Amino acid sequence: MYQSYISDDNILFVRHYGTFVGAETLTAILHALESHVPNARLKGLYVDFRDVNDVSLDDTDGAFGDYFRRRLASYGQDFRSMSTAKSHNPEDLTLEEIDDIIHSEHVIAAQLNIFAAHASHKTAELKQQITALDEISKRVEARLKELGS
Repeated sequence: MYQSYISDDNILFVRHYGTFVGAETLTAILHALESHVPNARLKGLYVDFRDVNDVSLDDTDGAFGDYFRRRLASYGQDFRSMSTAKSHNPEDLTLEEIDDIIHSEHVIAAQLNIFAAHASHKTAELKQQITALDEISKRVEARLKELGS
């Protein structure tokens, strides 16, 4: 299963989830192009497979690939001119790896937005944990004073 859309910046986003069937990415791309008017030249393609839990290789033959390339051309699209970007889960990366991605010449705004949102979320979580730990420390200190230690 998939969801696909084209952003205002002409980046096509495809999110796969559940069972990935056949050439589903190609189908998702064509579906997004068919429903997007006007058909401006796409700047990039972002495909997310993180929520896929099963795969079927039915209908993944080369003939479909040829058909796909012809259909893509009918929308004025040429993926050879687009940049590619690998999606990462920030939780699985070291700070050095994140820094390398941020400073890469191939980084796109969508990747930076994901990292920024993740950093903001983690910062808020850490602030809550610090507040909770400070409260626990105060209670421990108060209890120690009560006990005369």
